[in-house]
Amino acid sequence: MSRVIPTDNSLDNLTQLFSRRGLIDHLRTSIKHPDNLGIIYINVVGFRHINHIYGHDLADDLLKLFARILKGLVRQKGVLARLAADEFIIAITQVADLHYMSTLVERIDNAFRQPLLCQGELVAMQLRFGMSANGAAPFCDDCPIESLLSQASLAAQYARSQDSSEAVLFNLEIERQLSRHSRLRHDLQMAISKQQLYLLYQPIIKTQTGDICGAEALLRWQHPIYGLVPAEETIAIAESSGLIEHLSKWVLANCLSWLRDNESDLPFGFRLGINLSAKLLESANYLAFCIEQISAVPTLGYALEFEITESKNFDNDTRVNDFMNALHALGVVFSLDDFGTGYASFERMQSLDFDAVKLDRSIVHMADQSSAGKHMITAIVALLKPLGMTIVAEGIEGNTQMDTIRRLKCHEAQGFWLYKPMLAGEFHALICQQTS
Repeated sequence: MSRVIPTDNSLDNLTQLFSRRGLIDHLRTSIKHPDNLGIIYINVVGFRHINHIYGHDLADDLLKLFARILKGLVRQKGVLARLAADEFIIAITQVADLHYMSTLVERIDNAFRQPLLCQGELVAMQLRFGMSANGAAPFCDDCPIESLLSQASLAAQYARSQDSSEAVLFNLEIERQLSRHSRLRHDLQMAISKQQLYLLYQPIIKTQTGDICGAEALLRWQHPIYGLVPAEETIAIAESSGLIEHLSKWVLANCLSWLRDNESDLPFGFRLGINLSAKLLESANYLAFCIEQISAVPTLGYALEFEITESKNFDNDTRVNDFMNALHALGVVFSLDDFGTGYASFERMQSLDFDAVKLDRSIVHMADQSSAGKHMITAIVALLKPLGMTIVAEGIEGNTQMDTIRRLKCHEAQGFWLYKPMLAGEFHALICQQTS
């Protein structure tokens, strides 16, 4: 493919838009003060996959087409630049208010809602937008051009992290959150060796007798600066940073160690539940680790349960079945967690060999809401029972909920109203108290 070679590094080779250096130089010479400067940052989401699927030649032509369409939309009202393969900038030198910038973003977004025809292929493009504007940012009285570019990039990064299609305007709270997230990503790698991670155990009871029949192991991270990091945030960081397998191995090893140390005190049929990221269901390394660890003390497999939350990434039933079958052979059981949150489905329970289903707290709380809510939870339990799985009600927070799920003959229950999560020693003492 022939390409026009620029005479200097102020232009991007491919699109002939300004490069980052060229944009900054141009703005410095064309405007004396950036007080009315506005920046729109555009990120083409998943461009790496476009490159991989269609090849570099088509991807290059797609970027040139994208740049031409942008020029037509912006016309003379802004300066265009390409910072990297999937990063574009529109610099607007006279921003009276944010309305114009927001309107332009909406126009650009609408223009690329339909796939682009490139080399005979229809290619879908998804965009994320970040904005910064000195005049609209009273917290920053004199912001240089480079800072505005960085702020718009951070705003787009925040939009990606929130999976938001809306343009995000930079503010100090976004900077604080992203700074926290970056620090946590970095520190999670060392959290295990620094003994900042620990497990809590939340008891699960039989609804008809109240006896403890199991527990869910809950990961906690006590960060030296931020304090207790929410479990959902820890898992999200681990998944996005590639640390989820390392973290999950630590959890499994610690759970098996607890089971081994306390096996003689556990009630018959006891199961310890571990939350399993859907991303690990296709990991041969993690499966091999599970088999090795569980096989070391074969009886422990029968006291272990993996809780899986169905997700958007949960889409290869063949591999998931292979994973589940391998561990079923060692006595491990599997539960479909958070049933009722939108992804978990009856179809999935038919296609995969789950042993239990955990009703999400949103389902359980219907018992408190209205007579219609009670009828709804009654219908859901009635549909689940013929499937032959253990039904566990999560999030019990009051007597009405407990009475309802007991009346419906749900098998097991879990929630703060029954027992709060507790440290390993406290939980062991509670079990011993029950069995004595």
